[in-house]
Amino acid sequence: MRLDAPPPLGYLPQGTTNDFASSLQIPRTPASAAKNIVQNRMRELDIGRWNERSFIYVASFGAFTRSSYAASQAAKNALGHFAYILEGMKDLNTLRPYHIRLTADGEVLDGDYLFGAVCNSTSIGGLMKLDPERVVLDDGKFEMLLVPSPKTAADLQNLVLALLNQQYDSQGLVFRHVSSLRLETEEELPWSLDGEYAPSVPVVDIVNRQRALRMLL
Repeated sequence: MRLDAPPPLGYLPQGTTNDFASSLQIPRTPASAAKNIVQNRMRELDIGRWNERSFIYVASFGAFTRSSYAASQAAKNALGHFAYILEGMKDLNTLRPYHIRLTADGEVLDGDYLFGAVCNSTSIGGLMKLDPERVVLDDGKFEMLLVPSPKTAADLQNLVLALLNQQYDSQGLVFRHVSSLRLETEEELPWSLDGEYAPSVPVVDIVNRQRALRMLL
């Protein structure tokens, strides 16, 4: 994605949890996906820039983010999507909020959050779903979701129910459509970019690169 005019790409879905393919409704079998590619139907998609790195559909931090890159390939091959769930369960006893200061399209948010994601997808980890009617893949906007830290067990239960029911404007959840943001923190805050590890840095700038990716679908 560093080229001035990158060539169009075809995509053959692989792996156990494929949010990118799900969002684009790409057939899950490589043979069927290949048939679509040779039809030469082009679609332009937004991608993201995370400091000097690029990501295709999601940059996330906090709760369960580690499971996206910590699950071993052997476990994923043997257990499929369940491997991510098992890896995430290991983090239950260590869940904690992170204090961040975030400036998104001029709005400043300063608080403690368990989880945050900036995405251009209708699914995150195959578990958290976004309403397809609220996600446009080429509008120059990310969907940003921040999950606050619950104070009581009842708050946690209500938070989980809100997430499962896609009620992203309740229970202190923050849901925005943003084109760029800056996140600042003094804490050790590793990230996941499309399921790959990204080390903690004190300042992260994320920018939407509108229609920078051309896909053959």
